[in-house]
Amino acid sequence: MDVMTRCKFYTPHLETIQRYIECLYSIEGCSSGGLLHVLTDDGNIQDHDIDWCLEYIEQEENRGREEYEISKLICQEMKKLSLPQRKLVYGYGPYSFICNEPHRCCECEVCEETTNYSDTNTIEVFGEMKPGTVIRLPDGSYGVIKTTDGKEIYSYQPLANCHVEELS
Repeated sequence: MDVMTRCKFYTPHLETIQRYIECLYSIEGCSSGGLLHVLTDDGNIQDHDIDWCLEYIEQEENRGREEYEISKLICQEMKKLSLPQRKLVYGYGPYSFICNEPHRCCECEVCEETTNYSDTNTIEVFGEMKPGTVIRLPDGSYGVIKTTDGKEIYSYQPLANCHVEELS
């Protein structure tokens, strides 16, 4: 694959994690992800989803399962990734690394955050709760609200991936 066509979040390690997931799926009884179906099949890739999977893996009845070790490894490696990188891994296959919107990262689905943020106490909102309002996330990064019902933030666009002239 030409380097210019790769997503800016791509690293070769993402392909390694995909191979781990392929290995998981090849285990008998794991065609939909086995212990990690919530992560690998349903696409729940947030930290709390991965933490839930790790707790589920460690339940006594799961410790003897064939996919136990590879499931732990996948979770540990996914936790190290940024959300855009997790989205690339979840996309599976080599085509998930190709950038469909060169130089338009603000419009790319990989960069777009789509988590429902019902606990707005952890997010600082700079203005009204409406699309276009700047927010500061718990990790200290900034974004712009994309969708909201006026009380909860449903999606935002990270500002780190956009060219911003002025914040006011």
